[in-house]
Amino acid sequence: MTLESLSRLRQGVYRLCGAGFRYPTAEMLSAAGSALPIFDELKMFDYAFAPDVAQAAAALGEAELDGMEVAYVSLFEAGVGGVACSPHESAHRSDARTGEVPVLQAELKRTVLRYGLRLDDSSEDTVDHVATELHVMAMLCHRQTQLHAASAPVGRVVSSELEFLNSHLLQWVPGFARLVQAKQRHPAYTALAEAVSAFLVHERQLVPLLVGEAEALS
Repeated sequence: MTLESLSRLRQGVYRLCGAGFRYPTAEMLSAAGSALPIFDELKMFDYAFAPDVAQAAAALGEAELDGMEVAYVSLFEAGVGGVACSPHESAHRSDARTGEVPVLQAELKRTVLRYGLRLDDSSEDTVDHVATELHVMAMLCHRQTQLHAASAPVGRVVSSELEFLNSHLLQWVPGFARLVQAKQRHPAYTALAEAVSAFLVHERQLVPLLVGEAEALS
C-alpha cells in the first residue's frame, strides 16, 4: 500500500466513525453500509483494525433509523439520570464548576485554526464533540493525501495529526468508547465504539512512525 492510499484509508475510517457518532440520519446509515467495498479497495483488510471497522459499517448499514435515534438520545443526551456517555471531551476532562469547559473548547478552536482547518457552523458549537474531533483528523488525513499526490512534504500535517491524537483523542475517546460498549444500548453503537478503540490502537502506533519518516526525508 502506498502512503497516499494509507492516508486515504485513514481518512475514510475517521469519516465513518465521526459520522456514526452524530445524530443518526437515513443518509448516514446508507453511506456507512456502502463503505465496505471502498475500504476493501483501499486494502483495509491488511490491518488488524479491519474486522471491527467492517462490523461497525455493516451494523450501521443494517440499523433501523428509529432504533438508532432512540439509542442516540439514551446514550448521548441528558436524561433523568444525566448523560449516560457524554460525547464531549470537556465532560471527561474538565470541571464545569471551575470554568474549565470553555477554556478547553477555546483551546480546541485555536488548535483547529492553527492547523488551517475550517469547521462548519454546526461543528463550531460542538467543537469538543467526538464526531467533530474525529472529523478534524479526517480533514488532516485528507490534506496528507493531497500532499502525497503532489509529491509534497507531509511533515507538518503528520506532526499536527500526532499532536491532536496525543493532546485530545487519545486522552479521552478510549474511555468514552468503553462506556458506550458497557451500556450495550444498540448493536451499531457498540460495534462503532469497538471500531474506534481498535483504530486508535493502530493510530497510536502508526502516526509516530509517519512523523519519523517525514523527518528523515526533510
